[in-house]
Amino acid sequence: MKTNRLFLAVASTSFLAVVGLCGSRLAHAEAGAGDGLGTWEGSGVTSEVDGKVVGPFTIVLTRAAAAGGAVRSDGKIHTADGKDITFWQETTQRGGGKFKVTSNLGTGGGCCFANGMCQSLEQRDGGHAFASTIAKDGTDKVRVLVTELENGHAVRFYAQTLVKKP
Repeated sequence: MKTNRLFLAVASTSFLAVVGLCGSRLAHAEAGAGDGLGTWEGSGVTSEVDGKVVGPFTIVLTRAAAAGGAVRSDGKIHTADGKDITFWQETTQRGGGKFKVTSNLGTGGGCCFANGMCQSLEQRDGGHAFASTIAKDGTDKVRVLVTELENGHAVRFYAQTLVKKP
């Protein structure tokens, strides 16, 4: 596996993970505008399609309100072999649970549903894409499963859990 590919995939998914909190706000009127803002930490594991584990990683993510009603996420990933990568992303709600994503890695979008789940797709150059399924397990925990795609075929999975820090 190319190390850059791991970094791109994990980065694109870890900040998308918290989009589920924004999407749930659309489905539940009682949730506040600041839902999901703050610092999140988590860990995950990368696996090949055949189930072979490639390696673990950790994430620290900070989400803050940005211009135009967007939410900006700034994060850092630390891999088991000691490498660090930083990233940023802005998500903008588009109504009806839909959102747009702009990041230092590319663009994409998705939709959140009333059951506390979101689905997103971010396409990159060269037939590369990442599909993320995000499950909200409460106001302070989300799980994410990302499928890395190459020319429409699954090539790798990234499973992770993020917890909001008090």
